[in-house]
Amino acid sequence: MFIQLIDTDDAFDWTPTDDTGTLYDSVFSLRLVTDEVDRELRARHTRQAWDKKTHRAIDKLDEAAFVADVIDYAILGWTGVKAARTGDELACTTALKARLPERWKAEILRLCAGKEDGDVVAQAAQEKKPSALTSSSKPTPARMSSVA
Repeated sequence: MFIQLIDTDDAFDWTPTDDTGTLYDSVFSLRLVTDEVDRELRARHTRQAWDKKTHRAIDKLDEAAFVADVIDYAILGWTGVKAARTGDELACTTALKARLPERWKAEILRLCAGKEDGDVVAQAAQEKKPSALTSSSKPTPARMSSVA
């Protein structure tokens, strides 16, 4: 097994899959969010805010606006994305990109901003297992903890 990198800034196609691994008919044309673009978008959505605890100004990122811009930048186009009520093919617009289900936005962020290869993402999703407690013992109360 090798580590795989997307080594160009060229657009690439990505087809989402359902929980069983079946491919959707929808295809997204995506591009990586480079470090330079990431810095630019972060700067665009960062404002000075007053921190009452430290009594000084701090940088505050508008995360929702930042993520919306990353998604808008990463998605170049799509095919097979249809209106729920009419079944008509939808144009790839900024407003409609923002309406994508969170599941797909998270995958697109992982692929484009996290720079993960699609095969790696699919493999990682398949390897996920329900979390379980690692210990059946009771946690140590805070007053008895050596950290407290």
